[in-house]
Amino acid sequence: MIDPNEAIPIQLTVNGQVRRVNVDPRTLLVHLVHEQFGLTGANIGCLNGYCGTCTMLVDG
Repeated sequence: MIDPNEAIPIQLTVNGQVRRVNVDPRTLLVHLVHEQFGLTGANIGCLNGYCGTCTMLVDG
């Protein structure tokens, strides 16, 4: 079981570049790419992920 208070290591390929980061399990993907990677192309609308404004294409 994942401890919600402990960062977990993940690896992502974003725009062809492999990135490794430790992240809080509650972090939204859009916040990760904005804050950790400095990529601000995805918009943040409702701050919860409900409205779909921050939708990102995954695996293709």
